[in-house]
Amino acid sequence: MEDGLLFEFSTTTPNVVEFAPYGTVSTLKPKCFLLFDQKIDKNQILKHVRVVSKNQHEISNNELELLDENEAQNEFKSNIEANEGNNDRYVAFTFKNDLSKATEYVVRLPAGCPSAEGPLKTTKEWSASFQTYEPLKIVDWYPNAKDEYRKSINPGESWSITFNNSLDRSTVTKLSFDIQPAIKNLGIEIAEYNNQYITIHNDSKANTVYTLNIKPESIKDIHGQSLDTKQPIQFHVHDSPPSSGHISGATGI
Repeated sequence: MEDGLLFEFSTTTPNVVEFAPYGTVSTLKPKCFLLFDQKIDKNQILKHVRVVSKNQHEISNNELELLDENEAQNEFKSNIEANEGNNDRYVAFTFKNDLSKATEYVVRLPAGCPSAEGPLKTTKEWSASFQTYEPLKIVDWYPNAKDEYRKSINPGESWSITFNNSLDRSTVTKLSFDIQPAIKNLGIEIAEYNNQYITIHNDSKANTVYTLNIKPESIKDIHGQSLDTKQPIQFHVHDSPPSSGHISGATGI
């Protein structure tokens, strides 16, 4: 051949294509999963991972540890088995110590992370975040004297309480509630599709203010937490509304 043949090719830089967890996690030692678009060395990637809290406190890299293969396969089976070759493309790790509650954490992977398929490295920083759960607390109730449109309620109508975390249903019983003055026919119902919401059925009387205290260490959330503070709640019941409607005789007059 008179002219030389020149053929060039290059490998691509590694990129993160999947991350878990996201949103609010249910443990203070969450398991993190990063899936790349090519083969990587798990130990090398872990050395580059940085985890920083919202107040800019960085968790030491020595406080991170790789999940063993069996644990990673059990925890992230669907992610790993989604495509052939994913076994060599992920890193899964957890934390040696508990993270802080009610805190946002950012997982960062800086530029310069190596690939196991070629010499090219990541060229820009990647990041994702998750949030740890808050201490258990009451965030709303009905009726609520502080709410302009929900100050009081009719006698005998149900009350409700809303919590910030999902509750452990097995801990929600009538014995947890101390209501003064006492009421009869008390019924406690936790919503079927929302275990942050409790309905209180009652036979409340007109023109009465009822005070509710939840007994310490009684109701717990799915994280095993009791209420963070003692927070008495008052339900205001107003006078029965006047009867309304139409009155007619036999002739319709």
